[in-house]
Amino acid sequence: MIIKHTDMKKLLIYILFAAAVTAIRAQEPVITVGQAIREALGNRENIASAKTDYLIAKSQTASAKKSLIPQLSVAYNFRYNFVSPSQIVPVGLFFPVPTEEKRPIRFGTAWQQSAGASLYIPLLDLYLLNRIKESGINERISNVSLKIAEEELTTEVIKSYISVYSRELILKSAIDDTVRSSNIRDNLYRRFGEGRVNKTELNLSLISHRKAVDAYENALSELAREKLYISFLTGLEPDRVLNSVFDYSFIDNTDILGRFTGQNSDSSYTLEQIRISGDLISKQILSERGRLLPVVGIEAFAGGNQYTDRFDPLNTGSWYGSSYAGISVRIPVAGGDISGNRIRQLKLKEKAISQNYNDELKRTINKSLILNEEIRQISRKIEAEAEVLDLYRENLSIYRERFESGLLSADEMLNYDLDYRNEKIRFRELNAELMLKKIDAVRISGNIERLAGELK
Repeated sequence: MIIKHTDMKKLLIYILFAAAVTAIRAQEPVITVGQAIREALGNRENIASAKTDYLIAKSQTASAKKSLIPQLSVAYNFRYNFVSPSQIVPVGLFFPVPTEEKRPIRFGTAWQQSAGASLYIPLLDLYLLNRIKESGINERISNVSLKIAEEELTTEVIKSYISVYSRELILKSAIDDTVRSSNIRDNLYRRFGEGRVNKTELNLSLISHRKAVDAYENALSELAREKLYISFLTGLEPDRVLNSVFDYSFIDNTDILGRFTGQNSDSSYTLEQIRISGDLISKQILSERGRLLPVVGIEAFAGGNQYTDRFDPLNTGSWYGSSYAGISVRIPVAGGDISGNRIRQLKLKEKAISQNYNDELKRTINKSLILNEEIRQISRKIEAEAEVLDLYRENLSIYRERFESGLLSADEMLNYDLDYRNEKIRFRELNAELMLKKIDAVRISGNIERLAGELK
């Protein structure tokens, strides 16, 4: 094919412009996918909220553990007994000759104050021990909830990052299509001036170029929107994201996603959360049963009491010491919420959680199998589409030569050029869909955190 001087000049200008843009972009700040993930995890408020919930649960566990620490308390009371209690005492029993005589005797004084320290050391309290373990399980559940939120955000960042990559490829293709349609339009303008093509063929070239420009503008807008979404996810300033270069080296590393798509249910935080919830119910059943078990501890008190009939709080001679130490055993028998009904409820809930876990496990495995089949099918389509594009490019080269030689009409050339454009868009979309499906496969396999750890 003969390349005209004007076409060569335009091509040279385009190459120089592209080289200049590349040089400018090389000096712009770079955002890697690993950096985007770290920024998102550090800036998003939903992650901060989940972290707060986890810290609260951790604090509650620490508070529960302190129940096992010896409890020391100090108390002081000062009161006025305006009516002193009296008791009927059988004084006759204390006579040399016992009688049945009884007399009312008042106990206590008008003024009384007491002070002392009490100590309780728990020795055996299975209910309390199980409650502490419950707090620990709740802490684990909060931690898994945090991991799930981080996993969801990480997945969304990676998928959005891949979408930016896809949008940039579509934009680059749209630029190429716009330049090519512009060259065809200019060529037909020249031929129309020479009387070699009619007005309808020229109009078709104008329509084709207008569609190419629209496709370019749409691609540019979609790229900007996706970058703004990245800005929202990461908390980075929109201007910084829009003016930064994205590093797609991890996409070129074709095996990195394949290494993390194997099914591993033990790594699934969703399944782990259900599993831990079942552990919590089991521990709650033990706690309920622990309500009926003896509670053993050591109790001790040391202090004193002052008794006076008139207000004299500083009279040291009226104080009487008081102290004791011993083992305390409490055995619940009845009353309160001591009932088998609560245990029956928890057992039913435990059974429901077990069923939910089995169902979620089956669903996860099924999703994984479906995703793997979808990945295989899309990969097959991409291979077929790549062959189709090669044939399109070969035919396009032949058609251009025929067009330049006047053996092919302008409308046929333009229609084929439009078909080629649509095929390229389909090819890009299939590649983007494949990448997103692979990310979903990594997520459902429970390996998104491991993948993120290898992304720089």
